[in-house]
Amino acid sequence: MLREITIICAASTCALAGPLAPPAGPVGPSYKTLDDAEPRTPLRNDPLGVPVTISEPGSYYLAENIIAGLNQSGITIDASDVTLDLSGFTIDGGGDSLGHGISIIGSRENVSISNGVIRGFLLDGISGTNSRNGVIDRVRLISMETAGIRVGTNWQIRECVARSNVEAGILVGADSAVLDCIVTLTDGDGIDTGADCLVSRCVSTQNVNTGFSTSNGVVLADCTAGANGGNGFSLGYTCTITGCVARGNGGDGIHSSATSVIADCVATNNGGDGIYVDNGLVRGCVARNNAGTNINGASTLIENH
Repeated sequence: MLREITIICAASTCALAGPLAPPAGPVGPSYKTLDDAEPRTPLRNDPLGVPVTISEPGSYYLAENIIAGLNQSGITIDASDVTLDLSGFTIDGGGDSLGHGISIIGSRENVSISNGVIRGFLLDGISGTNSRNGVIDRVRLISMETAGIRVGTNWQIRECVARSNVEAGILVGADSAVLDCIVTLTDGDGIDTGADCLVSRCVSTQNVNTGFSTSNGVVLADCTAGANGGNGFSLGYTCTITGCVARGNGGDGIHSSATSVIADCVATNNGGDGIYVDNGLVRGCVARNNAGTNINGASTLIENH
């Protein structure tokens, strides 16, 4: 049996659409321009071999690998307030380019560099000795004849890897932070800092000289120095080092100048003393099987080791 169904709708609930006529006035474009979609400036190799230079503030990104000329830097930054995204590409010196991977000119500031690879330059991977207030993030620096990174004051270096560089892996000036970085197989020191810096969660291994070398007033936390030819950690005056491991280094595991605090650290199987500090405090540390004295230093207070 068929049933008849009657549907009654109120006018206010059955309206399916509004008026089809467009609104009065001109209709604007609904698409985005290229500048809206990608407001940054792309960087490519110059067909005439002219070095890539950034001379204006702004945001830039690599659109391809950059191949440096024989006596050129890969990219020169001659402006402040620059953000450079390597976009996963490589700046390549080929092992014979007498320049830097990225050269920051003079006392530029507020430069940010991220996300790529720099390899094979006869000078530094990233060079900005007089620069300040910058960030380097997630960059791998391989086979430079001088330093992987060499920058000035107030820099933050994050999640970078420096391998097989000659002079040093990472060098930063005063009031900087080096976080979550790895340095290995350097012919000099691994990580080298100026005064009043923070170094946290970093690894420095198999370097010819010292794993970590710092100036005064530096804080190190949760770092590892292993199988370096010199000391694992060489610290200046009034430093604080906590939760760090120094193992199998050729010199002392942790060596500090006077009035430093060394807490909750482990120093084992080093070729010199496990821990050495004058007029300092060693607290809650474990030092075993070192060729010299496990914990050493004049007028140092030792607690719970």
